[in-house]
Amino acid sequence: MSMPLRGSSANTDVSSMPSAKQELKIELKGHVYESISVADFVKTVWGLDGATVDLILSRPWTLRADALQRYEEVYIDLLAAKPEPMLHQPFCEISAALLEQVCAVLDLSYAGTIKDDFWDGQGSKYIRSRYSCARGRKPDMLCGWTPFTEDTLQWGEMKSALKFKQTIARRRERRIAKGLSVPTPKTPPRRKTGGKSKKPSGEGFSLALQSIQENGEDNDPSVVGDALAAPSLPPNRHSSRPSASNSISSQASRSSARSQSSAQSRSTTQTSSTARSGTNSGTSSASTKRSFGEIDGPSEENTSKKAKVEVQPATTKVTISGDELQLAVYALECLGDSSRHFTTGIFIDGTSTGLWYYDRAAVIQTVPFDFDTEAGAQLLAVSLFALSQATMRQVGFDPHVYEFKMPEDGQVVTKANIVALDRPQPESKKPSLCFQFSRKLVAEDGRESFEEIVFVVNKVLYTYRAIVGRGTYVALGVLAHIGALLSNVPRVLKLSWQYPFRTHEADILDRARSRLPEYWHKHLPQTYFNAVYTSEELELPRTKLKDVLKEPNPEKPILDRSLHALVTKLYGKLYEAANVEEFKRIFLDCLECHYHTYKTGRVLHRDISENNLMFERPEQQTQNLNEAATAPTPGDSIRGVLNDFDLASEVGEDGKVPASSADHRTGTLPFMAKELAKGRSLSLPPPIHYYRHDLESFFYILVWAAVHYTFKKDRRGKSIRRVTPECMRGWNKNSSAYSEKACFYDQKFSDIGALVQPDFKDLWEKWVVPLWYMFRAALHGVPNEPKHPELKTYDYETCYGRLTFERFMAAIKEKPRGLHPDQQTLESDVAPTELP
Repeated sequence: MSMPLRGSSANTDVSSMPSAKQELKIELKGHVYESISVADFVKTVWGLDGATVDLILSRPWTLRADALQRYEEVYIDLLAAKPEPMLHQPFCEISAALLEQVCAVLDLSYAGTIKDDFWDGQGSKYIRSRYSCARGRKPDMLCGWTPFTEDTLQWGEMKSALKFKQTIARRRERRIAKGLSVPTPKTPPRRKTGGKSKKPSGEGFSLALQSIQENGEDNDPSVVGDALAAPSLPPNRHSSRPSASNSISSQASRSSARSQSSAQSRSTTQTSSTARSGTNSGTSSASTKRSFGEIDGPSEENTSKKAKVEVQPATTKVTISGDELQLAVYALECLGDSSRHFTTGIFIDGTSTGLWYYDRAAVIQTVPFDFDTEAGAQLLAVSLFALSQATMRQVGFDPHVYEFKMPEDGQVVTKANIVALDRPQPESKKPSLCFQFSRKLVAEDGRESFEEIVFVVNKVLYTYRAIVGRGTYVALGVLAHIGALLSNVPRVLKLSWQYPFRTHEADILDRARSRLPEYWHKHLPQTYFNAVYTSEELELPRTKLKDVLKEPNPEKPILDRSLHALVTKLYGKLYEAANVEEFKRIFLDCLECHYHTYKTGRVLHRDISENNLMFERPEQQTQNLNEAATAPTPGDSIRGVLNDFDLASEVGEDGKVPASSADHRTGTLPFMAKELAKGRSLSLPPPIHYYRHDLESFFYILVWAAVHYTFKKDRRGKSIRRVTPECMRGWNKNSSAYSEKACFYDQKFSDIGALVQPDFKDLWEKWVVPLWYMFRAALHGVPNEPKHPELKTYDYETCYGRLTFERFMAAIKEKPRGLHPDQQTLESDVAPTELP
């Protein structure tokens, strides 16, 4: 399979809405199934039983006339400024009245049945976000469980997100259909920028820790950053569903009044019918922001009015428009705020409405419907009722998550300490949450048993900043076992969604250890639990829709993913070293462990980055599952640990690493080998990830650290790192990583050298400069692509012996520490070969 250069929100800055939408457009391409029916969606995703679905779809429903009239007055007002927020309150009233009718038909109590509501920030309320600027993001509307516990509904609490859009083409068409004139909106004068386009906010980089991007087989970042907190803002919430005749907040009333007055002054034609024919098309229309992707099928202008009342259009689209991408940004925030398995959204363009589903492998959408038609009102009714009845699991929350009730001092953990959740808990309540996992164990005699663990979360360290991909979630906490005391030894839980053909990280480590001398075992991460859960075992809705889902490209079907769980020891990070001497010791340990793991363990890491070079101090080295640290053994010292084998590959019998079958490059962008950072044509075979590529990544870590690491601490004891300088920001961008590293081997080396931190001056001269000469000479002669027969004989693996572990160690004048009484002789102890 070819490996084109691809972008992803996982490996770029997504702080601004334009940049987030652009990256999601690239990321989701090829991962959007053809549209399915609303009935299939509400039954499979939101879990509404088939009999109820059929009953609701068989009844006629009346939309609340006054609310629908106000909704349309806003919608057709082409001169209104920021009209979308003015649609929220009428829509809430339409929804509440419709749900009250449904409950009456089903003989249910409205107050006892409808336990969710819409939160509306009127387009001005910011919600804390992990991936945007410090203020957060401004969603259109969110659906969550009532009663709301705070003035602002958080991403991690919501059931589903809503995006309202008023496409100019649709609004004009609606005015023409009503016999109204179509005014021309005034276009504001374009601001002069001196011939240069202004970059969207968020393209700059702040702390170096937050700026690192990672490309993997699915573009997984490895950087750990704290969530950004939103500033305190005045409350602006209104509850829309206490009853069908719920009151309108003063702000919404003023907005509606302004809308109604404005519309009436320009129009003498009013409407009060609740169902219309000849209205909006069933497909998403063209808009002024359509540059984000073309829609397959007939355009709105060429579709007859008769076709526009059809619920099922003749053709379906498998791309996402620019406006729909904003709903995808909301999905990104929801998935990134927890270990959520999937999330959903509702996209509303005027009256055209569609339901959306997002998980780590694909996106599913329904055929759009116009809710102000008879058939559309039925679909809106069944959609709103299904969403209102959906449980946490049916809207995508992780079924392994529970509330943890701390046992009394001296008491063991029991099942009573693990309490099921009926709604997500906001962070402000600071609930103690835990994961409960089990896996099947098969003994040699064939007997089966189950291992169960409880992981109590103390702090979320990292969540993945993309929709499709590995979805990595990392949390700090402690392990607990039913019937045992709660441990006080910190552990780390990592969850990631991997392709089914990928071997679990723990299994790769076990195989490497089985081939390595025991001396090197301590330089590999220690694992305590691992398990794999397939999408079928997790009952993801996508697996239940296989019979109705159509691939966007049958020749390249969307690949499924399984959930990998792993619990490991807690290690320190390279940038947390106390001084440059500790830094060197950690670096050399990881470098040599990496080599022996490759040569003898027959595993190539393939994702060398600063966050994967870790360490443990002597007091940490004697901790086990249920004991505190004991006194260190004399002679013990800080030691490096090579971590994160998510993307590792086993070396084949021929001594080579097989080419990747993924669509993405493997590695973390600032540390990725120059050769791998270059985009490739689809017509060429995928590149092989050689050992020398990882060796080059080790070199870039030295350069990055010399510029960023200060070995200073802030008041909270966190390591202070320098902001990424302008001359190195290109290392962290898909579009420029290759060219910037090429320039690094030319004129930019001296520019970067002038920025080296004082503690790294000596290391720069003794390590970085010699290595720079070595890599510069070796990489200068590497052919870009093996297009010609004579280039097939080129030694791509070592560049004729120029890029090897032995050459690397010789350049920095360091001898391997690998010799040990219980270690067998390894190939690295042999003198390096002479260059040709």
